[in-house]
Amino acid sequence: QRSGAYLIMDIASFQWKLNQVGRVHEIHLVPRGGISQNQFLQDISAIMPSTVSVRMTGQRNAQVEGMLKAFQMNLTMLSGIGLLVGFFLVYNTMAFSVTQHRKEIGILRSVGFDQGAIIRLFLVEAGLLGGRGGLLGCAMGVWMARFLMTLIGESVGELYGLQSTLSASGWSSMMLVEGACIGLFVSLVGAFRPSWEASRMSPVQALALNPSLDADRKGGVGAASVVAISLFGTLLLSTVPPVEGIPWGGYGAALCLLMGGTALGPLLFALFKKTQSHTGVSDRWGLWPSLAADQMIRHAGRTSVTLSAIVVGLSIMVGVSLMIYSFRQTVQLWIDQTMVADIIVAPATWLGDDEGGKGLPVRLQSVLLGIPGVRAVDAYREIKTEVSGQGVVLVSRDFHLHANESRYLFTRGDSSEILRRALKSNGLIVSEVLAERLGLQTGQTCMGDTPKGPRPFVIEGIFYDYATDGGKLVMDEDLYRSLWSDSLTSVFAVYIQPGAGLPDVRNRIEQSFSPEASVSTISNRELRTEILQIFDRTFRVTYVLELIALSVAVLGIVNTLMTAIMERRRELATLRALGATVGQVKRLIYWEAGYLAFWGAVIGLAVGMGLSLILIMVINKQSFGWTIPWALSTEPLMMACLVAGIAVFLGAWWPARWAGRQVISADLRYE
Repeated sequence: QRSGAYLIMDIASFQWKLNQVGRVHEIHLVPRGGISQNQFLQDISAIMPSTVSVRMTGQRNAQVEGMLKAFQMNLTMLSGIGLLVGFFLVYNTMAFSVTQHRKEIGILRSVGFDQGAIIRLFLVEAGLLGGRGGLLGCAMGVWMARFLMTLIGESVGELYGLQSTLSASGWSSMMLVEGACIGLFVSLVGAFRPSWEASRMSPVQALALNPSLDADRKGGVGAASVVAISLFGTLLLSTVPPVEGIPWGGYGAALCLLMGGTALGPLLFALFKKTQSHTGVSDRWGLWPSLAADQMIRHAGRTSVTLSAIVVGLSIMVGVSLMIYSFRQTVQLWIDQTMVADIIVAPATWLGDDEGGKGLPVRLQSVLLGIPGVRAVDAYREIKTEVSGQGVVLVSRDFHLHANESRYLFTRGDSSEILRRALKSNGLIVSEVLAERLGLQTGQTCMGDTPKGPRPFVIEGIFYDYATDGGKLVMDEDLYRSLWSDSLTSVFAVYIQPGAGLPDVRNRIEQSFSPEASVSTISNRELRTEILQIFDRTFRVTYVLELIALSVAVLGIVNTLMTAIMERRRELATLRALGATVGQVKRLIYWEAGYLAFWGAVIGLAVGMGLSLILIMVINKQSFGWTIPWALSTEPLMMACLVAGIAVFLGAWWPARWAGRQVISADLRYE
């Protein structure tokens, strides 16, 4: 199933070879024309056993589409971060282009070109690059899709039980048009400000020996306003309920938080400038750090854009990493508390089984109890049913045994006490997701449909569950057997006696079944490992998208430093003429990059931690209904700092090398 390979056989041959004569997994029915589908469904349900699920194909399709819609939306939003970082890259690229063509701008302005013509000139250049980039992005996207589809397809199959082979779609004219339009839009938006700044240069300024495209601005007040508005928007949008299951408010809150983080750059430089003017940074830090700080302050606008790209990339990295860490810690705790049986005895296809109804005869429980070394056996039964038109999982198990051996993670109350109370009152415990969807509360009585008619059940507790997204009902095994004529159990949870060797007991269990029984055993450690491996595979694609965003940020750093060096060729040559060595000039460039890395990491960590709260408390909660406690880990934070250092070093290596190779005499007589 994981490799996408299938073997198709005639049903009779399959039943004969696998000792499944007389048994089938599914029966597909096609009604005659003119028959009401609802009436047809009711007639079939009336003659089927209670353990058989009867539903229209459209219900299953709608359920799968709903789950995939949330999965696709989260991936789409995460992919959109690449476009946001790409916007900053376009800005830096066009600023570099303006610096390169500064002399031509001055000549064109001198011969009569107005500001609008200069803006159109650079916007056309950006549009051509953006259109080509969009088409090239489509080609690279198809190539990457073939790789990512393996990761996504495997995760979708494991999470949602899809057994189809996923493949990347090929070329299409609409895809090319969309790619070109997206590239064109991002390029024009990113290029507008550099184009506008180029149009504002007078001919004298453009032809000056040591110009500065990024004029001094008092942007601290404006940046502070953007930060305040963004934080207010984050708090406001976090309270917006989902629309048709999509957490649009959560996505908006995340975007506002990222925009507020990008606005911290200009605010930081404004504060840094005031600090430098009052405290005399050069006397305290030394010559080269002071020159690097002065360079950043003099070109705060362009440097802030690069800093914003680093902040966005690191924020996504930290936010997603902390979300994954918190989720994994929660799942780990959930596994440790609820899955404590030593051995699981299940059908051979149990781990890949998505349908209820299949299982083992419950009479095998007595066989397992008679095996030396076995202390207790819990017959765990799981079937699929519907409550208020929603698909849910109905589970039965031995409440008395479960209260003594393991525990559920209830929202309130002690697990053992709640399970014993439910056993005494013939009540139910329900998962958090189902309780919120149906508005159920602890102590409330709800009506449930059973094969013996409607019956009132008392909700004795609400527990956290991360195995299903549709909800789960749990009742005691004796109550279930009295209401459902079901002689099967999904799995047996086997508890071994203290001192008994697990491998020996497992071998005895396997030897007690005939080879044709299609029964498998899995140890507690193997089950936990399998669950966590599925979890880790689910989030692998997010790391690929994070790498793309950070790669674009590295390119932005290269453009920023190269632009600054080209504008300061005469200044750097003067330093060389006054005795500065090539190593000292390179050190200056690395100091500038180091400032970007430091402040990018500081802001990125802060924004990333806030983003993780939105991802956990808002987006995840509204998408899947799961409560995940936020957990802080130093590993993602340290990794983000390391990545920032590596990204800036790689981004500064070529500009520093290029600056050190310039000829002093040529730069001094530049223009």
